[in-house]
Amino acid sequence: MHILDLPAEMVRMFLHTLDPASFYLCLQTNKLFREHALASSALMADQISRVPGPPVLGATNSDAAALLTIFGKRAAQHLRNGTSRMTDLHRWRAPCDVDRKKSFIMCWTNYLNSGISESQQLVSPGPSTNELAFVQVDRYETIKVYFIERRLHDRDCLQFCHLIPLEAAASHLRATPEHTIQVVRVAHVPVSSANYDDITPGVRIAVLYHLLENSGKVAKSKVLVFCLHPEFGPLVVNLFDLQADDMDKVIAMKVGLKCNLVVVYAVRYSTELLGYRVVKYANARDEQSLEYTTVQHTHFIPPLLPTRTPSLGDRLGDLEIRIDTIEFYPTKYPMTQWIVHDEEFGSVEGLEHQDTLLPDTVMFFDKPSLGRTIAHRHYHEIIDPTFSTEEETCFNAALELVISRDHSYTQHVRKGAYILKATHHPHTCIKFLPHLHYSRLRYTYVAVFDKMFDLDNLSNLGLKVAVSPGAHRIAIASWKSVKVWSFDPSAFLDPAYSLNDETSGEGDYAFSDHCGQQFYDCDDWWSGCLVLEPVELPSAGIVFDLQFRTEDELWGWCDGSVVRWSFGTGAQGKREQWDLETISERNIRNVSIK
Repeated sequence: MHILDLPAEMVRMFLHTLDPASFYLCLQTNKLFREHALASSALMADQISRVPGPPVLGATNSDAAALLTIFGKRAAQHLRNGTSRMTDLHRWRAPCDVDRKKSFIMCWTNYLNSGISESQQLVSPGPSTNELAFVQVDRYETIKVYFIERRLHDRDCLQFCHLIPLEAAASHLRATPEHTIQVVRVAHVPVSSANYDDITPGVRIAVLYHLLENSGKVAKSKVLVFCLHPEFGPLVVNLFDLQADDMDKVIAMKVGLKCNLVVVYAVRYSTELLGYRVVKYANARDEQSLEYTTVQHTHFIPPLLPTRTPSLGDRLGDLEIRIDTIEFYPTKYPMTQWIVHDEEFGSVEGLEHQDTLLPDTVMFFDKPSLGRTIAHRHYHEIIDPTFSTEEETCFNAALELVISRDHSYTQHVRKGAYILKATHHPHTCIKFLPHLHYSRLRYTYVAVFDKMFDLDNLSNLGLKVAVSPGAHRIAIASWKSVKVWSFDPSAFLDPAYSLNDETSGEGDYAFSDHCGQQFYDCDDWWSGCLVLEPVELPSAGIVFDLQFRTEDELWGWCDGSVVRWSFGTGAQGKREQWDLETISERNIRNVSIK
């Protein structure tokens, strides 16, 4: 029996109680459902009440067509539109000789677009679209760069633009026929307005090469910085001389905004890990010879890294260069666990354990910077009634993504993934800096990620985390599973937007009282936290890397294929795949060697 053959009372009850995702799909597939929706403002009001958003005020409450538009926008924004069923999955299969661990998806937008408007600072420290590229390293040590762009045809989204063969490094390494060149690591080089060279515009990558003798011994190590020039191809614009050591294995490599290189080595004796050697490299100019030489500073880290969970001891997996610190991640999840401040680099007591213990409380608590800033807002010259004086003051609010699995024997703690709201009161009018490590912030819980992966039982690859440009989507992958949580930062930072009232927030400028509860009143709350439900995307194999391009477009490097998940309003549940080698090479630029 067709549902519309039922009595009108039952059809009405069915439509009023249908979940938003199913109702959204019914509107897309059946005209009769749409006619029912356009004929009943009460029906649309019931459906809107099941989707997060500010209150609908005024004459719009009686306009069914306007309510239908509002419902469609909110359902798509919060992934209440059948995303798990309608996601488009596209694959570009890489050749079988690709190195899956060295290849990765590169994002450079946050640095090229360093000028951020005031409206963007309200919701996110980044622009609306991330510029991505896939860097492929094969067993022949050849590097290919594919730019990821928006194209009319899906198969043309990856454009083969640059090729870096071994000949590009042979002259700099002074290789002979008896030598073998090996690509060890490839990293993105951030470029900002402070260090951008107009003579050589383009995206930059750093490649760590080993020059190997016939016996396998490392004879020489160099890092070449290539500028991917749009007309002349890859150009070597900088290089670093590294001291070669056969016993040291490169764990991680990053380049900072100040053109400084940091490499982490695992120091071993036989099969025993003795510790980690963190080396900072910089090129200094000799005023007499006018030549540049590479100088280095070394910091030694013991193998047993300090942790609050001895039973879940972890190895050092990656690093991040901040404004005044170098932060280190464990292999299991990309959250800062250990910090070395610039002024303490090289000292015995320079390593500081990041306090990621999350107390089980609904009250405010003070901590140093805990996690990854995903959104922030500056409140300029307001009068806070909680202060004794009535002078105008400025303060900042930020939302941070925090993942913790720490235990404590002395207090109750929380484990899992959370969104925390931090407030910062500077002495002067200074905006919040997402990449700065603050010694003290005041935190409160905002949201908890439901159905999170078991943090005590992760694979060796650990978690892969990606945040969309506007911070409305947070994707986390573990092994072959990818989940996306939808989140609206403005609901917790802007009371006028969250409550749909320009006069709201007076007397509570930090928006700390029932923050976001009216906006998300249709969802579950637990212990003062909004419970965010995930959407699981179709599996594409083991996930090695993850990056958002737009709010509704997620890219991954998965099991030998470049993968795109599209879950916007135009998604149709497509499943398509192509071979990466068949992509047109008409835009390739041969390498230029200086």
